[in-house]
Amino acid sequence: MNTHVKPKPYAGLHLGVVPYLNVKPLIWNIEALAPGLEVITAVPRDLTAMLDAGQVNVGITPVAAYFHHPGYSIVPGISIACKGEARSVVLFSKTPVEQIRSVLLDRSSLSSIALFRVLLREHFQISPALTLSEEPISCFPLSKESSCDAFLIIGNAAMQVQKPFPYRYDLGEAWHQLTGLPFVFAFWAVREDQHLRDFDRVLVRSKQEGLKHLADIARAESQHLNIPESLCYQYLSRNMRYDLGECELEGIRRFQELLTAQGLCPPHVELKFYRA
Repeated sequence: MNTHVKPKPYAGLHLGVVPYLNVKPLIWNIEALAPGLEVITAVPRDLTAMLDAGQVNVGITPVAAYFHHPGYSIVPGISIACKGEARSVVLFSKTPVEQIRSVLLDRSSLSSIALFRVLLREHFQISPALTLSEEPISCFPLSKESSCDAFLIIGNAAMQVQKPFPYRYDLGEAWHQLTGLPFVFAFWAVREDQHLRDFDRVLVRSKQEGLKHLADIARAESQHLNIPESLCYQYLSRNMRYDLGECELEGIRRFQELLTAQGLCPPHVELKFYRA
């Protein structure tokens, strides 16, 4: 009896993704497009460590982390970005921004915290005490009675805050006010010792397919996240951007300049792109 076994050309390849709504269009039907692929989910800070350790071959990588890892290459043409309001990177505050004296930062984040540090000096012009949360902020309920004046919250949790704080500051919007440029939170990155076969093309195809199915993604994820479907769709179709063109690259370079000026990243880090 002959048994036909479907080939699995991507067996042994591990893809690292973040557990947020904004990544869903990039991984639409990815396992069907890449038979044998294993998808691993982790928050940005942990995912960077997993890429370092070789536990994933390619992963969604915070831009701020890339500047500290010269051995990474960027998969061209794909990013998670915004130009204006991001909705999922938000400073919730009990006081007006000029009165903020203490902020609790979601420890899951890398790029958002780095962006916040830049904006504190360049845009908000304040210098509060900053504390890193012991666990992702989504793991425990927000309380206005907390000793901190404000909370920097990222990802799905920022969209799930149900009891609004008196003040809300969107970091994507603040960046655009400061620079007029898009802000790129993350992109696909590969260690230079990795060969992806033609998986970079699969990632492009998956993005293309995902962008055609934003309504389907919004419908499915709204039930899972308990976020209104209309908000999910608006977020994916208007707030988030998924290209990595010259405008987005200009935003990355400007971010790098401001980080370097504050001593938050090494100088002269080049953007290197993956070539199969």
